[in-house]
Amino acid sequence: MRATEHAGSRTLRAVLIAAACMVLGPGCAKISDPLPPEILVPEPAADLAACQQADSVVLTFTRPSRNTDGSEARTLARIDLFRLTGDIGRGAAEGPAALTDEEFLLRAERIQSVAAEDLPPGPAAETITFRDRPGPPGTPSVVSRRFGYAVLFVNNRNQAGGLSNRVSIAPVPVPLPPDEIRATVTEDAIRLAWDA
Repeated sequence: MRATEHAGSRTLRAVLIAAACMVLGPGCAKISDPLPPEILVPEPAADLAACQQADSVVLTFTRPSRNTDGSEARTLARIDLFRLTGDIGRGAAEGPAALTDEEFLLRAERIQSVAAEDLPPGPAAETITFRDRPGPPGTPSVVSRRFGYAVLFVNNRNQAGGLSNRVSIAPVPVPLPPDEIRATVTEDAIRLAWDA
């Protein structure tokens, strides 16, 4: 008889718990549509440009002002700068714009990574400048090569919206500064001479 009483009391408890859940359950939680996680990734740069100054390549681009969802960019953690090197005539870096992001990153070398807090202070639409020296000045290895560049904006969750536009440049030989400059004064002019 006691076994039957135990079984009956267990059944009664289970029924009471189920009833309480049905009565109290709807008031305990608000049911709504699930929301996707908020991912704030800076838009890739679209205005990367490169030019040669003496033995350096100067790269300029605009600091990100918007995220890929259109909101204001506030999650920038770092900027990575990549360089793709190839011999002229072999086409290795001749067309970096034709490569996908994955292909470019597989072949390129990350040459610089700058934390957002190390960037010069300023508004979001400010131009940022990097200087890259691919090799010693005037060396054949530099002037016989083409360099492709791309920039990556990375947020504080190590996410990026993709590479910037790609640019390429083939440096030309730059003469050394003149040496032994001499000035001679004549009646109607000053003559300058220097060693080649």
